[in-house]
Amino acid sequence: MTTATIIDPALQNYAGHHFTAAAGWGAAVQANGLDVRVLAHKECIVEAAGTVPIEKIFSGGFYHVAPAEEKEAWKRLRTMQREFRNALAKPLMQARPSDIAILAHSTLVTLNGVAAWASGMPRQQLPRLVAWLMMRPQDEDFVVPFGSIDCLVAAIDRLRALFGDRLTLAGCTREVCRQWEGLNCGAVHFLPFTALRPPLKARSSHTVSSPPLIVSIGHFGVRKGLNLVPALIKELDRRGIRVRWTIGGSSFEIGSPAFAEIARLAESQPNVSLVTSPKGLTEYDNLVKSADLAILPYSPELYKERGSGVAEEAELLGLPYVAPKVAFSAEAVSAGAALSFEEWTVEGIASAVVEAVNKLPQLSRCAANHALRAQEQLREAREKFLPLICRERRRRSPRRRRAGRAAARGRHHRHVA
Repeated sequence: MTTATIIDPALQNYAGHHFTAAAGWGAAVQANGLDVRVLAHKECIVEAAGTVPIEKIFSGGFYHVAPAEEKEAWKRLRTMQREFRNALAKPLMQARPSDIAILAHSTLVTLNGVAAWASGMPRQQLPRLVAWLMMRPQDEDFVVPFGSIDCLVAAIDRLRALFGDRLTLAGCTREVCRQWEGLNCGAVHFLPFTALRPPLKARSSHTVSSPPLIVSIGHFGVRKGLNLVPALIKELDRRGIRVRWTIGGSSFEIGSPAFAEIARLAESQPNVSLVTSPKGLTEYDNLVKSADLAILPYSPELYKERGSGVAEEAELLGLPYVAPKVAFSAEAVSAGAALSFEEWTVEGIASAVVEAVNKLPQLSRCAANHALRAQEQLREAREKFLPLICRERRRRSPRRRRAGRAAARGRHHRHVA
């Protein structure tokens, strides 16, 4: 059977798009009749979606920011690429041309690491390769120390030289696709975060609870407003807005004062709960589905052109949300399914949340209608992309092609006779 090997050294036990993407890749390729392997970080402690076994082979921090000093950065880059290549060597030793390797977390280290592994393989034995580009080229962590994106372009060129037309590039947003294509990287296919996760059905019959439940969930850090959440909870209390809170995720900045304050609030206030280790995708989905409103207190500057997996999930469910006024939220805001905040401050976000709570029935109706469109757009994206990576599986083997040609010659001779 054809095997799809999902390579994601960033996969850890937290609620976020790495977790859901690995599970989604597994579900997508299984649905197309392929066998699945997930090669993940050794810190991963849950099974993706509970159905796909994970081989925990990586131990390096292949997605961390390299040191700012250029000489040290290059030294560390070479070391990490070598470690990544070596980690791939054994599990991919038996790769076949009919197989697929999916790089679900493309950084300079992982792109070059895969190229280094492939350069040591017999060319005729290389599988097809899909590289999923989740960030704009200039956002890439490992580019910062080197002052140029030329190294990323060189990495793609190297992969193209090795894999030829058996390399497929995909981007998580249309803007990401455009920017990579602008670097002469070839065609970059649009594949949103939610195309790579088990399906989320729209909540057509959801009823707003009283008091409403607000969820803020995902891979939290300062750029996603973790530092603002405790003050936001207190500000809504001060304004007399009765709500319940669920703060979810496990890749928090544990040492931050904000995390300590969230934990203290969860212990002292009955309307605040903290979920630090969702046990698999089912529990993560249930956390999101139970909410009446989602809060995405992200930095408008850093998310100006980035995508958001949580926002995509909310739109598929019909869950209204509050988010910055940026590209990923524009369509939902225009449809009345979301509200944006003007200022990235506690007061600015709180004002948008208060407005959303007061308009929840109307927002929920619009979100339910918007979910139908979001589901259709997602279906179209899947139907365009997934056949690209599964098409060769449907082609006949050389042996079958020879048998077919022989049978055709036989029919021809019988007809002539």
